[in-house]
Amino acid sequence: MHIAGVEDYNLIPFMQISDVMLSDASSAIFEYAALNKPVVWCDFYQTRWSYRGILKFRLEKRLDPDLQMFHDLCTRATLPKQVPAAIESALNNPEKLEPQRLQITQDMVGATDGQCSERIKDYILANS
Repeated sequence: MHIAGVEDYNLIPFMQISDVMLSDASSAIFEYAALNKPVVWCDFYQTRWSYRGILKFRLEKRLDPDLQMFHDLCTRATLPKQVPAAIESALNNPEKLEPQRLQITQDMVGATDGQCSERIKDYILANS
C-alpha cells in the first residue's frame, strides 16, 4: 500500500500500477474504471448539518447526477469497518462489475482502443 502525499496530485502513475482504487466520491473513479479495474467507494462521509434531513435537497442539487453511476461501478463501503472486506473482495474478484465498467466507459468516454488521436485528426481534416 502507498498513501500518496499532497505533492502527488497526478493520479495516473498510481492508476497504472494499482490493482484496486479506494476512493470517496471522486471523478477519478470514472478514469480508473475506464482501465477496467475494481473500485471501492468509501461512501461514509458526514455531510454538514445544512445538507442533512429536510435540507438534503441542497446536497442533491449540488452533486453531479453522474455520481449515481458509482452504485454500478463500485463496491460500496457505507461504514469504515466494511473497507477491508470490500478491498479483499475487489482483489479476489476483479471481474465483478466488469460489464458495468465497460458499458459506462463506452457510454461516457467512447472507444478506448488507443486510436482517439487518429479519429480526431480524421474528423478535423474531413470538416475543415
